[in-house]
Amino acid sequence: EGGASARRERDVVQYYQYSADMGNADAATAIGQLLNYGARGMTQDHRRAYRYFTQAAAAGDADAMSHLGHMHANGLGVKANNETALSLFKKAAEKGHAHAQYGLGYMYLAGFGVTQNYKKALHYLNLAAEQGSAEAQFHLGALHIRGIALTRDYTKAFNSFNLAAHQGHVMATYNLAMMQLAGLGLPVSCKNAAALLKGVAERGPWNRRMETGHAAYQRKSFPQALVRYMKAAEMGLEVAQSNAAYMLEQGEAWYESEQDDRLQRVLYYHRLAADQGNVKSLLQIGDAYYYGRGAAADRSKSAAVYLQASQHRSPQAMFNLGLMHEHGIGLPKDLHLAKRYYDMVLSTDAKASIPIRLALWKLGAHGWLLQHEGEILRYTSALHKHNDLIAAAGLAIILGAVLIVRLCVFVAGVLDN
Repeated sequence: EGGASARRERDVVQYYQYSADMGNADAATAIGQLLNYGARGMTQDHRRAYRYFTQAAAAGDADAMSHLGHMHANGLGVKANNETALSLFKKAAEKGHAHAQYGLGYMYLAGFGVTQNYKKALHYLNLAAEQGSAEAQFHLGALHIRGIALTRDYTKAFNSFNLAAHQGHVMATYNLAMMQLAGLGLPVSCKNAAALLKGVAERGPWNRRMETGHAAYQRKSFPQALVRYMKAAEMGLEVAQSNAAYMLEQGEAWYESEQDDRLQRVLYYHRLAADQGNVKSLLQIGDAYYYGRGAAADRSKSAAVYLQASQHRSPQAMFNLGLMHEHGIGLPKDLHLAKRYYDMVLSTDAKASIPIRLALWKLGAHGWLLQHEGEILRYTSALHKHNDLIAAAGLAIILGAVLIVRLCVFVAGVLDN
């Protein structure tokens, strides 16, 4: 599957390259980007990228103009020239291109190739930010927090950084973390800051082990992928920890060790991921204690882990706790608490409506049986005293049913004749 995916990707790139060489402006821009960043298996080549962008820009493509502007501004594949960059940014910005508006705003902000002008810089940065440019959002946040060209406003800075961070902007994420630590514009929260910094740290070059592990997994080289994930897991990457646990769970056919060892390793990596807030791993740990997989079965420990997961609003954990309270497994038998947990699932996940309705119906039936337990026992004990009578009545019913069937067959035969 992984090989087929790689072949399809190569075919798509070749098709775009062919279309670009035949004069298609959109394809030329796409190939220019792949060459500019060295993506999709293409070697980074700024000069070739410049040629494709020039071809597309000549056809009026605003995206290509913007990329050319950034190449001229930064001297990529061509000698740096702020005047040319400014001209290209203006042409693309007039067409409403967000990245060009950001480039133009940055040049006015820094005074590159033009007289510094904060008013124009803010105008273009706001236009770009409104279209979702993460760079523009980040720079507006920086201006708000430093009080440059704007009144210092930590709340607006936080909002701008937050918008950029949601698009994966690393520096915006880092600044958000620093604001959380210092309590700028919002209450101090070391927990939130640590979570943000964790996201920044996981984007470092050590993340390449994750990439090579994923590539090996796509090729179905499962042992090799597992080794890569395990190495990344020991470096603290949460995704690698959960991936290693998942591969070990599925590795019964190819993992070269005893099953007990495999299940213990599964539990080990789930614990590492759970310590970083991975709720799915918490559920797996609860299941391991419940069923005795990789650890001695302990329903009380299982309930404690499910409770921890439920505090992260996990519907599955809430359901499990409801079931355990209903039947007194690892927890005191309490139908009222069971109903409360089932109701919590409904309020948390609307898609669970049907199974929870069935669970509530079963819980109601369970409660009725417990409420009338004494009467039911009296009836059953009374019936046990008349076993012969019950057996005779049963035989009479069976014989009556046989006679009715035979009579129906006889009548059907008469009607056919």
